[in-house]
Amino acid sequence: MYLWKRRFLTPDYTGGGLTRTLDGWVAKLINFADARSNTRP
Repeated sequence: MYLWKRRFLTPDYTGGGLTRTLDGWVAKLINFADARSNTRP
């Protein structure tokens, strides 16, 4: 839910530096890209 609320993998994502790195690491752990692509807009 955290990554979804932060708009991760969208142009609206505003994380920078360390935040972007850690969010990317967490996204890989939970397979966020695949889960996000299976949702409706």
